[in-house]
Amino acid sequence: MFVPVSRVVSLSALAYLAPHWVVLAAALHIAAMTTWLQLYDRSPFCSHSALGQMCFSLALGAVYLFTYILPVEGRTRYRYSAYYSICLVQNVTCAALWYIYADDSMRSSVYFYPILVLCVVPYVLGLVFMVIYYAFLHPKVMKEICDVSVVFKQDCEVAQVS
Repeated sequence: MFVPVSRVVSLSALAYLAPHWVVLAAALHIAAMTTWLQLYDRSPFCSHSALGQMCFSLALGAVYLFTYILPVEGRTRYRYSAYYSICLVQNVTCAALWYIYADDSMRSSVYFYPILVLCVVPYVLGLVFMVIYYAFLHPKVMKEICDVSVVFKQDCEVAQVS
């Protein structure tokens, strides 16, 4: 919850300063995430059509502007690390631009420092909570001890469990 809030605040701060540039920055982010999805995280969803898969990657790339959603199951440590590192750099850049390029009337406003803090602090706080969750509270995958199979016989409606 903290991470998307800080993403919205940082993009809003940049949009206040330069509305046209935030559109370009968002388009570049979406293009980079779409490329990442096409190269490394291809989802089986819409895999029957190249155009459908590209459109799905584009839509998911737009969602990645605010939060990360797993397109395929698997190990996530490096994917999360890459995505959240990129977004941290973007948030810090937006905060720095806000601090450097805000005019005098905005600097004297009561909103100047809270927006500066909300660009970075909730993001870092969200990452800390995520690391704590995955380090201590996330269920571990254990190897199956027993192998259970269920076979349905076609001639009757009884299942055989072995």
